[in-house]
Amino acid sequence: MNSYLQSPARDLEASLAFYEKLQFEELRREGPAVVADREVAVLLNPENFARPGIVLHRSSWDTEVVEIEKTRRVHPQPDGHLVADPSGVWLYLKTSESPVPTASGQASILGTYAGLCLETTDIGRSLNLYRLLGFETDKGDADQGWVVCKNSDGMSISLMNPGCCPHLFFNPSLTYFNGGGNLPIIAAIQEAGIPIAEEITHFNEEGVVDNVILRDPGGIGMFVFND
Repeated sequence: MNSYLQSPARDLEASLAFYEKLQFEELRREGPAVVADREVAVLLNPENFARPGIVLHRSSWDTEVVEIEKTRRVHPQPDGHLVADPSGVWLYLKTSESPVPTASGQASILGTYAGLCLETTDIGRSLNLYRLLGFETDKGDADQGWVVCKNSDGMSISLMNPGCCPHLFFNPSLTYFNGGGNLPIIAAIQEAGIPIAEEITHFNEEGVVDNVILRDPGGIGMFVFND
């Protein structure tokens, strides 16, 4: 896989245990450790300077970097480049071979995966950056405050304007939409002993907790929502 998330893993065993409880597939345990849920993979990086972010692999980013440097700082890395979008999310543009194998499609207990979600202070500039990196608009409209872009590797990113989401927002976050069937999934999360960062009742007229937000040990968010 050439597109995946990175999560800092200061305590690698704690990070692995978190994802094991959620029944993510363990693609590899070391060198580096990688877990996956269907088509999304998370590399658990124990290095001290690792930060939550999106990792993209390509043989060369030279053309893209020339364009990106016109509007923002690009930091050289031993195996590529580092840049941040207006959401603050770090993008690791690597020229090395991806260490992430293809996932088997095993599903976690979180339900139907719907891509990544980012809250950005400048949705237009964020979208322009992702377009430079090979993403294309899939749905939505930046002028309306919400747009989804997707790349050829299948990574889907929803960009949201500030003020759209009345709950905690961790950048970046995995998003799960379960079509009204979220209560059994929330029960499974609780039974697994996973800490819940926020229980959300905002969208339920009866005040029922029907949406929850999780956060992995490295700072990656998880929106487990009805729709």
